[in-house]
Amino acid sequence: MITYLKRCSRILMQRALLEEWSLFFKYAPDPKYRGLINSVINKNKGIGMAAKVLMEISKDEHERARLRSRRMAETDRISDLLTAEARGEAKGRAEILALLHNKIFSRLSSYGLASFL
Repeated sequence: MITYLKRCSRILMQRALLEEWSLFFKYAPDPKYRGLINSVINKNKGIGMAAKVLMEISKDEHERARLRSRRMAETDRISDLLTAEARGEAKGRAEILALLHNKIFSRLSSYGLASFL
């Protein structure tokens, strides 16, 4: 009988432990359940260690997201700069061609050859 009670007690403890882990994984990200999760963490050292690891991972994910955002902003800035340079160069070429065309046309006009264009 004592062996049976010990075994039942051990099974109940394992079940309670499993339920604590289940609560932790299900509700840890939800701020509404912070009190429940804190009580589970205080009750079980293993879950407390898991909570610390989870917080560290979350910090790393936030840092990666921030770096990714900075990198994208820098890439966008460089792209905008290159696009502006390309537009400026194209505009400059068009202006030079227009000036050359006008110069050539005026020269040909002064020789009476503008009608051939």
